[in-house]
Amino acid sequence: MNKNELKETGAVHKDGKLDMKIWYTSGCSCHWHDEFEFIYVTKGSCRLTVNGNTIIVQKGQAALINSGELHDMLAEYGGSYFAVVVHPYLCGSECTHLFSGAYAFQRLFKGESPAEAKILENLITVQRVYMNRPVGYELRLKSLMTDIFAIIFEHELFADNTISSRTSTQVFEEMVTYIHTHYAEKLTLDLLAEHFNYSKSYIIRLFKQYTGKTPLEYINRYRISLAQLKLVENSKDMLEIASEVGMENPGHFINLFRRYTGHTPGKWRKASAKTE
Repeated sequence: MNKNELKETGAVHKDGKLDMKIWYTSGCSCHWHDEFEFIYVTKGSCRLTVNGNTIIVQKGQAALINSGELHDMLAEYGGSYFAVVVHPYLCGSECTHLFSGAYAFQRLFKGESPAEAKILENLITVQRVYMNRPVGYELRLKSLMTDIFAIIFEHELFADNTISSRTSTQVFEEMVTYIHTHYAEKLTLDLLAEHFNYSKSYIIRLFKQYTGKTPLEYINRYRISLAQLKLVENSKDMLEIASEVGMENPGHFINLFRRYTGHTPGKWRKASAKTE
């Protein structure tokens, strides 16, 4: 039996036009679907197996099953749970790139941090609103689910699925090559994260591992090293050189140059000329 034969096709995970649905069952056999699924245990415990790995979810805890993951579950010892099955379309078409498979969201939420506690609180509210259905409940459900995923991204409760396809050395080399090619342009941690589709925390860890510096420190040091060469090799104005290495703010350029070399750009040029 291949994975395609286990795709769930009978259940409709929509409530009218709302791209989500809550299910109340005691368990289900191995299957998968395109939607994401939150399991919140309200009593006892639940045995959850995802891609062959089994975890026990206790009362007051929740688990998240990513899109496309094979899973089955069973409420144990009189336990009970509800399952919130949600399609990323619920968060808006402009957010679908966040659910493309590049990120594997955290599996278990125990409420041990403020972020996890808020996620659990939101899930309880989702279940209550879904059951009571006040006027405008669709807006409230969409707001709550969007907030849950926003918390996951804001607090980086995920792993980069793309990391496993390449070694960290290869990823680092690509980033350094990009910096060495685009040093004259605007370079920020946000831009690197967006361009390479990695989290900012992963990029910071990568640069710390290989250089002992943050990405911004590496970029600044590289720019200053280029400025050092240019100050010796030609007679261009200091501001022109600063601009050429991607530093438009003269004061910031001078401060960084002094920090990394112990001299101002002017004194560096004079000192270098005397040693030639």
